[in-house]
Amino acid sequence: MVIAVMASLSAAVAPARAQFGACGDGAGLIAHLQKEWGEDIAALALEDRGGLVQILRNPDTGTWSLLITRPGGLTCLVMSGQGWEPVAPPADLGDPS
Repeated sequence: MVIAVMASLSAAVAPARAQFGACGDGAGLIAHLQKEWGEDIAALALEDRGGLVQILRNPDTGTWSLLITRPGGLTCLVMSGQGWEPVAPPADLGDPS
């Protein structure tokens, strides 16, 4: 799947030189993943260096993709795969305060 996603993304967006595979406009990458793979955003997080991490997934097929948007705005597909399984957090996490 990773090769297929990378090939289809490279045709959909103008790749930029970056440390990751297919890079381009974030909205365009997400729209492509939604159209071609039926993936929607499942989780968002901020990384220590200020990047926005987005995990997209298709709950019906189990495909998923991980995107990162750097502070300058460049978005890159970091990895993708199959077998997405949501996991409930443990009940005994305790009080975070």
